Order: sequence, then structure tokens, then C-alpha cells
Amino acid sequence: MGLHVLTAAVEPTDCIQLLHTYNSMGLQVPTCSVDPTKHRKFAILLSGHASEYIRKTYGGVAVLIKNMLSDDGETWDTFHIVDGVFPSDEDLYKYEGFIITGSFEDSHGSKPWVLRLCEVVRKAYKMKKRLLGICFGHQVICRALGGRTGRATHGWELGVKNIQLADAMWLKSYAHQLPSSLNILEAHQDEVFELPPGGEVLASSKTTCVEIFAMGNQVLGVQGHPEFTEDIAFDILDTYAKKHGIPEGVVARAKLTLQVSKADSQILRRMCKSFIKATSCQMQTVDFSQMSIETAYAARKGFECYSLDSKLEHELRSAICRQ
Repeated sequence: MGLHVLTAAVEPTDCIQLLHTYNSMGLQVPTCSVDPTKHRKFAILLSGHASEYIRKTYGGVAVLIKNMLSDDGETWDTFHIVDGVFPSDEDLYKYEGFIITGSFEDSHGSKPWVLRLCEVVRKAYKMKKRLLGICFGHQVICRALGGRTGRATHGWELGVKNIQLADAMWLKSYAHQLPSSLNILEAHQDEVFELPPGGEVLASSKTTCVEIFAMGNQVLGVQGHPEFTEDIAFDILDTYAKKHGIPEGVVARAKLTLQVSKADSQILRRMCKSFIKATSCQMQTVDFSQMSIETAYAARKGFECYSLDSKLEHELRSAICRQ
């Protein structure tokens, strides 16, 4: 029986490992559609202004994002879209993926730069570019692609918050070995109400239905702030509480969560990096009828380590078990 394995998103290093593993078993498996050695370019769409503390201590939000996601030899450019500096249509073709940062602006608002950002998101999505949204970025991607966002009915979400991962998360190639729940740092008063067509919830909480969402392997939105550290979270509370009229009681409770709970920021960072760095890997036909029982068993064990579409994985396992 010949079985064709469809496209799946994996890390370049995973593609190489799979190639060596299955070639050693005499199987035809695939090559990456993107050369892992090719120079890679990504762009940060900066949607807000950092506090003085973040600028002096870390060099700004763009530096935090780059440190979280970049590897040696890559190009990471920043567009200050909050100040009206946007990538051109030609620029959009240059990058593999775009990261949209947090902002204190409303994702559902009508400021010109927010509306222009929505258009850029739609263009990048049509170009099959990867889109990673953080907080405001998470919300604005949802809005731009047909979802709905607005002011959260429960008010501000600040400090450390526990979120529960949905079953759909385990099918994602970038979500290997995640726990069933995560503590994340948050600072927002808006949220996603309805997902765009084709969107799926990957995580939720008691107060927010969409903490993380995805659209295939091309879009990932995260309501929390994986780039933040505990000291940054305290600075946000101290710097913006009065500016945005956040009640003292809300700030006090948020600070308490920072004192009693530890955020799983490293786990969330690894997930975001795995998502934005993934490449497409075209799998070729695997003829299970020509496989020995030992080879079929080895292949089955290999598939257990490889995240695939659930229906496809079921077909693969069924075919192997019949050997």
C-alpha cells in the first residue's frame, strides 16, 4: 500500500533528523522546501512605545523580541508602525515572518495606523507569511482576518495568569511537550471575542476565552507577553497604572500574583520561536507494503515523535499496524 504524507510544518533541524532517520530505514522521505542554510529575514512591527525603564534596561521592546526569537546569522528589522513607519508591499516579500508587538492602543479602534496595520496583516497573510501576534498583535491579527475584538467585560488583566491548553494545541508542530496549563504574564484590557474563519482556540482561561489562537500553521496569536520578565511586569504596573486610570485594587492584586506565582515565560518563548522558525517539509510516498515488521515498528516509533494532522496521523498508524 502506498501512502502519501502531506505537508507538515517542522523545524529545519527536525527535517534533517527525519531525513536521516527514514533514509536509514530505506524509506523515501522528504526534503525541506526551504533550505535550512538559507539566510533568514524577519520583521518586527512595533506597535507601542516602551517605558523609560524598558528602554534603559533592555534597549526597548524590539530588542526583547529579537533576543527571544532570533538566531545567529539572521536579519531582524524593525518597523515603528506606531509612528507611521510601515513596510512597503515590496518589503513584505523580503521576510519569512512578521511579529506584531503589544500596544496600549485599542485593537478595535479606528486610528489610521491601526487600520493600515490591518491591511498589512491581510496582505502578509495572502502572501503566506507567518504572523505572530503578541497581546495587541494577537487581537489585531484576529480583527484583520475577520474576527472580532473589543473591551474585555471583566476589565484589566494584569500580572500572572493561569491558562489551560486546548486539545488542538497538541496537534501543532511547535507545541511539543507542553504542560496542560501555563502561567503567563499579561497586561491588557481588550480581548478576542470571535475568531476569524479557520481560526482555532489553543488556550483559554477562566476570564478570557481566547488566550492563544492559531490559523493553520501560518498564524499564532498569544494574549500574554512571553517577552516580559517579572521586573518589566512590575514596571508596567507602576508606570501605566495612573496614566490609564487602573484602580489601585487591581494593581495591588496583580502585584500579589507576581509575588506568589512564577510565569512559565521560557516555555511560551520556546513555543513562539518554534512557530516563527518552522519551515514546510514535503513528504514523499512511503510504501508500507515493502516494509519489514521491524522497519514498520521503527517507523511507528518515529511517527510518535512527529506532530502531524490528526486524521493523517491516524491513517499512518493504521497502515503501519497492518504490517
